[in-house]
Amino acid sequence: MVKHHVYWWNLESLFDIENSPRRSEFLNDHLGVELKEWDSVILDKKIANLTSIISKFNDNNGPDILGVCEVENEHVIKLLIAAMNMSLNKNYGFVISEGGDKRGIDTALIYDNAKYGPEQDIFSLRVIKRNTTRDLFQVHIKTATGNKLIVYLITGLLAQEAN
Repeated sequence: MVKHHVYWWNLESLFDIENSPRRSEFLNDHLGVELKEWDSVILDKKIANLTSIISKFNDNNGPDILGVCEVENEHVIKLLIAAMNMSLNKNYGFVISEGGDKRGIDTALIYDNAKYGPEQDIFSLRVIKRNTTRDLFQVHIKTATGNKLIVYLITGLLAQEAN
């Protein structure tokens, strides 16, 4: 029986420094105090702290699959993955769902390329009440044994189903 070491983590506002949608007037009005000191030094420290903990998952082997939320964009997820790859000597890939949340808060799926093939199929569903919020994000990937693994990223939750 093949085990998949699957984890979920809220990165709690892993924001970018450049090309950041959060620098809009809306965000400055709503999150100005929290963002005032956010700079490259703090971003680098946050990436280092996250990597330190994530590297301990799965008996210090790192996750096979890691679903994350509250990541601003592709650039910062690439920074996190580069740090994870260096720390764990692995080659992680990712898929991100760039949602319509005005705060720039998205979900992403990180996976070990040695154990999973490139994504086959991606499906997103935006849940809209008054404003767009995080998506329901479904990703189909192949396992090393050729099976399909369907991973669902739901606000605050990660579920999996294999066939």
